[in-house]
Amino acid sequence: MNPTNEPIKESEFVLRRLGESFTQFRQDLWSSVPLWLLIFAALAVVARVGYARYYRKTHGHAKPDSIQFWLGWTAIITVAALVGSTLIQFYDRDGSQLKGSTSQLSALGQSNAQYWYVFTAGIFVIGAVYVALMYAKDSKTVKWYWAVKLAILRITVYALLCFVFLLPARQTWERTEKRSRVVVLVDISPSLTRVSDEISRKGAKQKTRMDTLIDFLSDKDVALIQKLLEQNPVAIYPFGTRLDDSSRMIERDETPWGPTEWRALAEYDFRPFMLKGLEGKDIETLKNSTNPVEWAGPKPSPGVDRPEPTNWAEWASKWVEYRAKWAAKKAAFEAERGGKEPFTETLVNGLSEPGNKILADNLEKLEKRVDVAKSIALGTNVPDSVAAAINRESPNMVQGVIVFSDMRSNLGSDSSYRELRSAANHAKIPVFMVAVGEDRQNTSISITDVQTDDVASPDEGFKVSVEADGVNLAGKSVPVELDLFLPGSDPKTAKPSYTLKDSRPDKSKGSFTPYTITFAPGDPPHGAVEFVIDPAKLAVDPDADARNLTTESKDAAIKKPVLREGAWMVKARIPRDENEVFPDEFHVRERPGIQVIQKKIRILAIAGAPSREFQFIRTFLNREVLENRATLTVLIQNEAGTTGKLTPNPTEKVIGRFPTKLDLTSKEPDPEQKQYNLNEYDVIVAFDPDWTEVSQQQADDLKLWVERQGGGLVLIADRINTYQLARVEMNSRLSPILDILPVLPDDVIAVKIKAIPKTPRRLYMHPMPGSDLLKIDDPPPSEKKDGKEPENDPVAGWERFFTDQAKYAESKDYKTELFPRRGFFSCYPIKDVKPGAHVLAEFADVDDRNEKITRPYIVVSNPAAGFRTCYMGSGEIYRMYAYDKEYYERYWAKMIKYMAGKRNVKASRGRVITNKEIISTNPIRVTAQLLNTNSKPYPEGSIDPKFNILRVSPNGDKKIEGPFPLTASGAEGYFRGQVGADPRLFPPGDYEYFAIVDVPDSNSETVRSGFRILKSDLEMDMTKPDIAAMLAMASPIDSLQERVPEKVRSAFAAGLPKEGGMAKLAFKLSDKALIKLIPECFKTDTRRYDHRGPVEDLWDEKIALVDIDRPGIQEWLQHRGFRARVDKNERAATPLGDFLTKGPRVFRSSATDTLPTDRDGQLIVARAPNSQIAVSWVIFIVVTLLCWEWLTRKLLRLA
Repeated sequence: MNPTNEPIKESEFVLRRLGESFTQFRQDLWSSVPLWLLIFAALAVVARVGYARYYRKTHGHAKPDSIQFWLGWTAIITVAALVGSTLIQFYDRDGSQLKGSTSQLSALGQSNAQYWYVFTAGIFVIGAVYVALMYAKDSKTVKWYWAVKLAILRITVYALLCFVFLLPARQTWERTEKRSRVVVLVDISPSLTRVSDEISRKGAKQKTRMDTLIDFLSDKDVALIQKLLEQNPVAIYPFGTRLDDSSRMIERDETPWGPTEWRALAEYDFRPFMLKGLEGKDIETLKNSTNPVEWAGPKPSPGVDRPEPTNWAEWASKWVEYRAKWAAKKAAFEAERGGKEPFTETLVNGLSEPGNKILADNLEKLEKRVDVAKSIALGTNVPDSVAAAINRESPNMVQGVIVFSDMRSNLGSDSSYRELRSAANHAKIPVFMVAVGEDRQNTSISITDVQTDDVASPDEGFKVSVEADGVNLAGKSVPVELDLFLPGSDPKTAKPSYTLKDSRPDKSKGSFTPYTITFAPGDPPHGAVEFVIDPAKLAVDPDADARNLTTESKDAAIKKPVLREGAWMVKARIPRDENEVFPDEFHVRERPGIQVIQKKIRILAIAGAPSREFQFIRTFLNREVLENRATLTVLIQNEAGTTGKLTPNPTEKVIGRFPTKLDLTSKEPDPEQKQYNLNEYDVIVAFDPDWTEVSQQQADDLKLWVERQGGGLVLIADRINTYQLARVEMNSRLSPILDILPVLPDDVIAVKIKAIPKTPRRLYMHPMPGSDLLKIDDPPPSEKKDGKEPENDPVAGWERFFTDQAKYAESKDYKTELFPRRGFFSCYPIKDVKPGAHVLAEFADVDDRNEKITRPYIVVSNPAAGFRTCYMGSGEIYRMYAYDKEYYERYWAKMIKYMAGKRNVKASRGRVITNKEIISTNPIRVTAQLLNTNSKPYPEGSIDPKFNILRVSPNGDKKIEGPFPLTASGAEGYFRGQVGADPRLFPPGDYEYFAIVDVPDSNSETVRSGFRILKSDLEMDMTKPDIAAMLAMASPIDSLQERVPEKVRSAFAAGLPKEGGMAKLAFKLSDKALIKLIPECFKTDTRRYDHRGPVEDLWDEKIALVDIDRPGIQEWLQHRGFRARVDKNERAATPLGDFLTKGPRVFRSSATDTLPTDRDGQLIVARAPNSQIAVSWVIFIVVTLLCWEWLTRKLLRLA
């Protein structure tokens, strides 16, 4: 099939005379006749005929006399002169008309041609009649068949002359058939060939956007290209930094491209171009070649799966250079040998000579395309590329332009969009924009820190705080898992000893509930979650791996499970977000070096007066100190305690006033002032302290110590001082104390409360789910019943204390229910329990009407909060000591350890926030939160913080750049700074970078945040599809005019995005249903243009009787004075042999009328006139026929 819009050259046989005016011919013919000579000739003829008749009448058959003889010759001469003069003048007129006119034939109507046919036929009939009469007369003297033969020869001459008179020629035509087409533009920039929108697991190959596009274009269900080809051919242009001017055409009768062809287009695979025109054996030879490069193709760039245009350009450049060297070698060889020997070396060994010539030609044409491939994939310029395609294709009746791109341009300007719209409107070509790639919000998760103490106690366990940033994940919760590795385990090779992932306190009830982090709004959003590694819970976990983390205590007075001692390691894992492009399944951060060894709880016991409960717990804690499980500091707010007259035990320290500061520094404190720092304590047990001794600053410090540093506070209320908290006004001195307590105490003086009863009261126990905080008895494990595990009683021991019963059972007997055998006698009243707080025990009493009432007795703060406080209604737990010493000790041991639980996490003086990936040359923005030694934000202007950038190379070398200033950001305690990521100071690549901020007022303490610096790449820095740009470039639906079916228009109006209320021809690749309708927007349009070409005369064909254009003859001619002429004929004369075998060109078809060839079959180029002896074919045939006739007559006459 002829390529689209390629001109078709045709020719047809014509008679040029028919294109001339017959009237003009008649006028020219009459004008060419000399009238005087015509009269004279007529008179001579009349005189000759008249005298001849007269002479016959008078003389009979006598011999003509001299008068008749001369009259005859006079008539002959005058008639000959008349004819000759007329023909000469007519030839001059006719020749000048042909030379002055164009080579196009006239269209004078059908009647004009008929005149010529009648005139020519008339002349021929006259001649034929004359011949017939003449040879009819001759038939009397010769045989009739000889007369017929001779007559046919003469008539043939007349017929040939009449035919030549009509001027036979070949009219050439250049026929152009323009067919409409559809133009498809494909973006081949790296943002399509490298970027993937898939979320795949590690090790799985991700499909790039180009892979997705190729799958779409090859999808037989969509069949977009196939449907386009049903009506129009398709011109395909790749583009990137600019439009590739060389389009690839798919004609209507061709098969739509498959993945191989689309892949070759996207990668600029030059191999199909190089193979063009080669045959099977040569193709195999080339495919097996390794010189100059492997035929298999180039290797892709590092980090890229497939070769890109730049890789193929480098590959093809080696072929082009190799071909240039081969051509130079060939030219040198031919120059040296004078062209006498052929150059036999081929580009590829084994390649045939014709194949080598084709390959050399292909490589010569390849150089320009290589230059395009080197630069086209270095960026993206969508509007200019589309505008260039419209301007280039607008003369070709383009039905529409379909553009596949992510629409993200990093070249060009805003004016390019206006120029594109102007070009599309001017050419009336609708532009269909198809966005490749998902407009997915980029999300990323980064575990910023895994915090825990460097040292943990085996019986207490430890807490692990996992902090993470979630870019574009504000308000979203993500699950978190914590892998635990026992001492001796290698986390690189061994499986986790156990994984904490189910946050249910009791895993036997309910469904799986993961630990979660909820990202709070911020820049970036941040969140944290706390894991509790509690040996008591692990020991009863249904999972054997969890139980294996613990062992039984060997040195404690109370047998209980403890963690295995040694160096533990934890690994936090957060799964990849569904919208996050991250290769691994989990984000991971390790925290090694957690030493699990016996740790002392630092306790401060405060008492307004040395009550009995205080004395009992003081004795118990001193024993704990002796067993290296605690340190004890005592403050008694009576005269002896405040004046230093109190005699301390050897195992305790005594202070004279409430701690006066909260100092988080790690510097060595003054030994005299050490105990007055709240940071030196884990738990404060306060027995009805005198709150008048606490200042505003001390109350604020106590609140910060509880809320921010995880200190535990236990308040045992009593009637002496606790009422002071009930009289606190809002924002007064003691307001911070009320803020951290789980209850609001009442004024025992203001309310009328009964006197302390003389009989004990019971407590109703309400344990926290999954907690054994209230379990004070440790009975031997029960045996299984019916294959079930024995039930664990979280309040074991309390009912034995009250009634000597194993478990509580409600009694209908009023006295039995409210007046147990043992119990407690008083409970301080409260106004309310704060929301979220948990009431562990209620005090059962009777009111004035002798009806049962309950009051909160043991209340703890919200277990989910970041701090822990406890309220106890009275100091009477010592009463359990007389029943069972272990009950008492277990209660206080568990309560104190529970209160100290939040202190296991290392106190933080702040944090640093940076983006985890920074583009080279962009700013490195650092945000730091810094807290002072009192855990409060630093006031603005009080410090001058700075940050340094630590660079760690792959081989471990370190280099620090800085310091760089930080300035207050406006938010309390936050500071911001930035430094440009200059590649000379901060080279991109496999380096690790850390933004490090020195914590003021600390012993070289720092906070840090890690990040990476990526190489700047305009193409890859922003790969999100630009929907706004797509709408700006897409044509409005009205540009389709009336050629679109109503169903298509309705579907587009309903499903396509709108801009300014107008639906635009903007699609997403996922809109398959809408894209399948695009071919229905086009129609087939064909226009034919015939251009009349030159007329080639066939009547004046020359026959080369002798060819003297040979070196020997030319030398002989030049030797005798003949000079070579440089002017050439348009066409060489036809060789005589060619003429005799094929006949005159006038009787050949345009297909068989080939150029003349020599004896070796080579084309004969145009010759100089003196290089051939040539005659007209008409003269050659006429002379031949007449000579034949003459010779025959002579032979017959001799016979």
